[in-house]
Amino acid sequence: MSHPSDRQLAAQALELQANERFRQLAENLHIVLALANGDFSELLYANRAYETIWGRTLESFYAEPWSFLEGIHETDRGQVQDLIRRA
Repeated sequence: MSHPSDRQLAAQALELQANERFRQLAENLHIVLALANGDFSELLYANRAYETIWGRTLESFYAEPWSFLEGIHETDRGQVQDLIRRA
């Protein structure tokens, strides 16, 4: 059984620090920050501001990433959906 090298351990520690800093920053934002895969079919991360702003649980957002469209005025929904798909 091989043990991780000092370099591997240092890289892992840096990655953990970067992830923790990202989480701290994201969770203190007063705007929604959401990261999804390319076609928005899977939500990878969303901060708690989603619950405050949209009045829905994060669990519901993770289960249905496109559900946020219900909060967009119906005349704007298609345009928002198109913009996300093109991004």
